[in-house]
Amino acid sequence: MLSFAFVLLIIDEDIYFNRYSNSNEWCDNYFDKLHTDTDQNYNDSNSSYFGKGTSNPSEIKRNHGIGLFDSVFMRDKDSCFLNINLSGSVNTESYKLGTDPKGIENINNSNVYLHWLSAGGLCGWSSYGFWCRFENIMLSNLTVRGAALAGGLLGYSGISRIGTSLNAPEMQIEVIECGADNLSIEITSSISENYRSVVGGLVGKVFEGKVVVDGGENRKTVSLKSIKSCNNTYSVAGGLVGYAGAGCEVKNMSVCSSDDNSPVIIGDTNVAMSGGIVGLMQPPYNDNSDYCQAIFENCEVRNINVSGNYAGGFYGGTHDSDWSPYSIKILNCNVVGINGNDNKITAKTRAGGFVGDGYVSTKANDGSSNIEIANSMISNYTITST
Repeated sequence: MLSFAFVLLIIDEDIYFNRYSNSNEWCDNYFDKLHTDTDQNYNDSNSSYFGKGTSNPSEIKRNHGIGLFDSVFMRDKDSCFLNINLSGSVNTESYKLGTDPKGIENINNSNVYLHWLSAGGLCGWSSYGFWCRFENIMLSNLTVRGAALAGGLLGYSGISRIGTSLNAPEMQIEVIECGADNLSIEITSSISENYRSVVGGLVGKVFEGKVVVDGGENRKTVSLKSIKSCNNTYSVAGGLVGYAGAGCEVKNMSVCSSDDNSPVIIGDTNVAMSGGIVGLMQPPYNDNSDYCQAIFENCEVRNINVSGNYAGGFYGGTHDSDWSPYSIKILNCNVVGINGNDNKITAKTRAGGFVGDGYVSTKANDGSSNIEIANSMISNYTITST
């Protein structure tokens, strides 16, 4: 007879790492020498590296990120992080010389790829071409502060469908029966108007892969102490997932403020896309296959305020109508405000109780509606768009 023991790994981490400007006076090997641009290599073997995010496979570059595990290469879809209680902090900031030392220099230089500045509580970066699975993980009193991309479990994943047919099964990031209590996720650098920073409660950015989050039969909760993005017109913020490249499926999850008397704000006045669950979904350009779907089922957003150019209680929107999800389903879901807390969803352009920018791109690409909302409720919220 076989017997199995349940082992819970308890980890309290304290990781602090700075990036310094590449100059004759001051630089660091980790970011300036390893990850500054396409001419750098991640080790002395001169191997190409993955994770940059591009439609050209020859340009895919490697990355390390910052986290308990800087980078991971999962063997197959059955490999996973399992049974972990994680607390403490991961903090990375970017500094440059001059009168305004905090920030990221050469932000408009195409040779500087800031995907390297990804931070995750468990994993800074996961490799292109592989699934990544997290199961039965609890984030307790954890703070993750990333310079450009940040998530409670995972900062950035380069998985994509590059080199496969458009009808091939998508790669996935899976988050199964994971929760968080008193979680803080923040972007630390002040960066220019056109850089796309991303922040998400559990997952920051997934380049083209699908994100699946399932809390299981008892529904898991992610309580947020703070979630802070850069306040610029390309930034993205989500309560669970910042940026999902090939759709997002979220079931049996609750997102709430850790303080019932004080709503957490997701996004800001100039943030592009903000959502209580996911900020942005953006599949490969003009790919109208039906794999890119948004499904929210048996979920709740409670005492969370959302702000951005496009802002929604569940889903913010997309940058461009030609990069849109195929369909959106919201089933048995609620957005609930607490009386007296002035709960609100506020947008410059489009605001919605569930969806900010609801454009979907069907196979015919004819603009026909493909959104279903059933058995769902919004209560005690003020929703405005200017």
